[in-house]
Amino acid sequence: MSSRFDKDYWLFREVDEETVLETRQYFILCYNSCCTELAERDLAALLSPLPSGKRAPHTLEAELALLERNRRQNGISPSTLSRTRMRRTSRSVATLVQAQSREDGAGHGQIVAAWSPGTQACTIPRDHLLACMALAEAGLAEEAATGWTSSCAIPDPRTLYDVLGREFGVGYPYLVTPARYLGNGSEQRWTRPDDAVLGYDGAALYIQAVEALRASMKRRASVSGKRFNDSAFVAPYWKTLSSKAADVLLFMRDSAGLIPHDSGPWSASLSSDPGIPASLQAAGALLVAARYARLMRDGTKAFLYRKAADETIETIAGLIASTMSRTQAAMLTRQERLLFHPLLIDCIVLGLIDPRTVEARFALEVLEISFAIEDAPGMYNAQPNGDSFARMARPFIALRLARAYALSGDLVRAQALFDSVTAIAKAGSFQLPELVDPVTRNWYGGLPSISTSAEYVLAAEEIARIALKGRK
Repeated sequence: MSSRFDKDYWLFREVDEETVLETRQYFILCYNSCCTELAERDLAALLSPLPSGKRAPHTLEAELALLERNRRQNGISPSTLSRTRMRRTSRSVATLVQAQSREDGAGHGQIVAAWSPGTQACTIPRDHLLACMALAEAGLAEEAATGWTSSCAIPDPRTLYDVLGREFGVGYPYLVTPARYLGNGSEQRWTRPDDAVLGYDGAALYIQAVEALRASMKRRASVSGKRFNDSAFVAPYWKTLSSKAADVLLFMRDSAGLIPHDSGPWSASLSSDPGIPASLQAAGALLVAARYARLMRDGTKAFLYRKAADETIETIAGLIASTMSRTQAAMLTRQERLLFHPLLIDCIVLGLIDPRTVEARFALEVLEISFAIEDAPGMYNAQPNGDSFARMARPFIALRLARAYALSGDLVRAQALFDSVTAIAKAGSFQLPELVDPVTRNWYGGLPSISTSAEYVLAAEEIARIALKGRK
């Protein structure tokens, strides 16, 4: 006996099986993001007989087996984390794995920005690559590798977008699209070019994701007593990574060494002004690329990448110094005003500025004074003078700030911020939202937020690592 209903691309089966000894009743819910025909195919594959010992794909048993394998690969959970935080970290890792496409095709490996609403069920390069880094940090090297491999599946990259007579975009053959990925592995194209949403930090985060994967695989090899060869790891990817990621960052810099402003994070318009967060990410990536160039015995590129990264860091440090000398806000230059962005703290997180310096303290104070929400401890917004969306609290910022405090030596403050986000997750079935109303504590935006889940994992690992180092 069975019943069935169709809704969009969901298929449902209720199945009763009777034998001499028992009666079984179970339910099957099958979904495919493409069409009903593929959902039918998956359902037929699920119900077809399998060889002894084999598991049907996409079943609860298969998912539980995958989670068990992930736990084994992840090794021992950080001993500094409480039971609640360990549970939240495990749930964040599971969220990232569940958000990754395992369907065959060019979209295989892509990680969506959120499961709902539908507009967020696409792959945003920034969120996708941050999730790849988190998976690598959590020990899931295979999932991380699948993710960053899918980042370079663009068959026909579009280097420039004509927006009302002005050209925006990368301008050079690139590896990671500045646009969003669709489910078929291609980049999004807009009917109206002025509606384009571009993010230029994808190339930088791609290089950082490769580095996170390298470090993860090296840790795994050391645990098992095997030898890991850094050069052998980098060699297959070096030519493309260098020419279509690191070189793009090198060429896109302006005369001051900064990357042009783009549409993110949390900005809706394109501009030719330099972007501080994107520039910091680029500097961090170029330092990694310089190390890779030395491994590949490419002295020229090692010099150029290191020089470009140093110039960017010096420019931002100089802007901080000049800003601190101003006595009135009206005296700030256009570039100095750009420093007032919550992710200025990336200069600490990426290890670009010594966390004990005045520049690092300035970055922390900018976030605490300018973006902290009054009467809502541990909550920060993206734009205090923006619309209601911009003024919503973003747990992502609190977690990134927790990492910065941990690296600055203030582990107590780091753990307090981490705990504040853990409390938010605990109140919502251990999921993490993109936005929180600081008054009502209602959730908005993408749910669950992949970028917030990824940042939670990265913050947990960083805090645990520093805490354990302090004990030794």
